[in-house]
Amino acid sequence: MPTPPRRLVIGLVLAAGRSTRLGRPKQLARIGGQSILYRIVSAALTSALDRVLVVLGYRAGEIATDLSPLAGSTRLKLVINPEFDRGMSSSLQAGLRQLPEETDGVMVLLGDQPIIYPETINRLIFAFLSSDAPLCVPLVAGARVTPVIFGRQLFPHLEVLKGDVGGRSVVNQFFHQGITVDVTGWLDPADLDTEDDYKRLTELLE
Repeated sequence: MPTPPRRLVIGLVLAAGRSTRLGRPKQLARIGGQSILYRIVSAALTSALDRVLVVLGYRAGEIATDLSPLAGSTRLKLVINPEFDRGMSSSLQAGLRQLPEETDGVMVLLGDQPIIYPETINRLIFAFLSSDAPLCVPLVAGARVTPVIFGRQLFPHLEVLKGDVGGRSVVNQFFHQGITVDVTGWLDPADLDTEDDYKRLTELLE
């Protein structure tokens, strides 16, 4: 009996924004000797994701240089979004255009949420691949958080989003058709928008 084709789940890290609230590129903010984005991409590459695409825009050259120690991985690809000022949806769509044709699901990770671990990513991948659901949403204490896995049947809905939005509206629309995974204790959704956020993350991670 022929072996069924492997189902591909690709990681898509959105990290193209200007970080206007922080006043400096949050992707380069350092905690424990590593940048926020480096931590996230490292976790993604250590996980079972088949490939990891990182979408850059604002100060892309500096950020790419920061990620250069990871450049030896054949699973990593940097994608430049020249239209990053059009908002997060443009970066999401820039990444979707670079997905392999055979992609079955895309895990959307945000480039400012560094408390993510390979084990958490793997729990979500396993749950998604063990179901026929078009959506896999992690829950922390009952609240919906990221990263979310979108099945390929939802890609057309992501491709028509506009403005500074991610996939939240698509999650809301198809949530009843998806599956959830309780990752309380396995994931902290804390993100980086302000200096207070940076201080809090530093206390958590150092």
